[in-house]
Amino acid sequence: MANITMVPGYGMGITVTDKRWTPTDVASPATAAEFAATQDTRTLDAWLAANNGTYWTATRLAQESIWDKLFYLRSTVANNAGLA
Repeated sequence: MANITMVPGYGMGITVTDKRWTPTDVASPATAAEFAATQDTRTLDAWLAANNGTYWTATRLAQESIWDKLFYLRSTVANNAGLA
């Protein structure tokens, strides 16, 4: 028996009926400050540098991808309980 049942199938209108899922498994929503910091790359870079300038140097900001920056924001700085 499958752990996840897709009803009625793939595409629009999918309902996941996984009995193991609970609302506590879902990442908490972004905070207002976190949401504001992610509006564009320049804003995100400025926010990261302001919150941890020792780590987020200009060189690191230029080298890292947007996904690395967002992961850092969600997992370390703004909402460390935000990743399920």
